[in-house]
Amino acid sequence: MQFKRPQLVIGILIVAVVGLVTIVLQLENWVNVLANVSEIYLFGIMLPTLSFAFALISRDFTKKDPSGSTNPVTTTVEQKSIESLAPLPEGEIFNAKLLPRQRLFQRGDPVLFWARFKGKMTDGYFATYIKKPDGTFLGSFFDLSTVVNTLSGKGRLNGEVNHETRWSWILPTDCKIGSYRFFIHVGNHFPTSSLWVRIKAFGLHVLGPWRTDLAKGINQCIVGKWETIEVVE
Repeated sequence: MQFKRPQLVIGILIVAVVGLVTIVLQLENWVNVLANVSEIYLFGIMLPTLSFAFALISRDFTKKDPSGSTNPVTTTVEQKSIESLAPLPEGEIFNAKLLPRQRLFQRGDPVLFWARFKGKMTDGYFATYIKKPDGTFLGSFFDLSTVVNTLSGKGRLNGEVNHETRWSWILPTDCKIGSYRFFIHVGNHFPTSSLWVRIKAFGLHVLGPWRTDLAKGINQCIVGKWETIEVVE
């Protein structure tokens, strides 16, 4: 018999094996004997393995984004205010715009972001912050062609770059009516310096995947441009 959902089966088997090993270690009192390495087991073996298993399971159950977008939302914390960025150094260039060039949109309409940047970048990426009518941020939509890992936010552009790109978003069919502001920007990524902090943050993220307050490195905006549209009935 051939399984139609191998990822789900593999994920459940991994969870079962890790759970059984953990129970045996507890019953046999081996974890107490190896107290000095228990955290290594927890954060270096158990949590990463469970994370891999849960990722397989979640891929089987996770539904597609109801907005129809293939670009995942990643909430990030900017270290430099996007309202008061310093001018670009001489010789660096940034241009951005929203397509189509219209102001009125309806729910379900696609929005295309275009941007070009010439200058220096460190693990650089392109992205768009989306600000809702109530003034809160919906999140940051990365240009996936410039991102190595959407979990960490690390970009693939380094050194002197001259890059032009496009990425898209679709207005959700249940979004609020009103003004939406898009901050199209480029930024640098700097990973957390402490390996131990990265391991613990990874473990905490496994235990609470819905959390967005865990350190995943610093995404620092270089330059950007605001665009505004009106969503109408």
